[in-house]
Amino acid sequence: MPPHIPHAHSSAPSTQDLRPRRLWYWVGAVVLAVGLTAGVALIALGANSAKPTPDFAAQVDGSGTATFEVGAGEDGQWALFTTDVNTWDCTHTTPSGKVGVLEREGSYETDDGVWILNGYLDTTEPGEHTYSCAGGSQIRHGIAGGDVVKGAETRRVAMVSIGLGLAAAGIVAALVIVVVTALRRRGNARRPAR
Repeated sequence: MPPHIPHAHSSAPSTQDLRPRRLWYWVGAVVLAVGLTAGVALIALGANSAKPTPDFAAQVDGSGTATFEVGAGEDGQWALFTTDVNTWDCTHTTPSGKVGVLEREGSYETDDGVWILNGYLDTTEPGEHTYSCAGGSQIRHGIAGGDVVKGAETRRVAMVSIGLGLAAAGIVAALVIVVVTALRRRGNARRPAR
């Protein structure tokens, strides 16, 4: 005869114990709010990221001529800045005497509101480049490395991209929390109590 085993009282948790609490809906809402807030903040900061004034290699105030040296491998890295983007009365001359081309691209205005990117110079030829400007004394032109513009643009794109990623991650995480909680609550509500 087998030994007598008393019937254990059922210690299975009730459906109320298994059912996720409504608190998880609030957790989903908080995750959504934090993700969206952080994402929007980074997008706003990225869109308004710093645009410093470049270190000029040469400047002309009004009418005049200036020179700047382009080293080997520095082609495409020189930009023309001006205080009046609507006035282009400068001539860029390469070391071989050819008239250089100005590639107008991008939009960049320094934080102080003084300097505006007019374009990138054709500096494929190393050596001493000359630019001559004619115009009113209130208009200034400057030649500087284009890296300050590219750095500002890189920061802007990175911050906006990270902000969009954070916002999207917050939305996805919140949706997962809310959907899983709803499905588990609904599934546990259908189970019979023991």
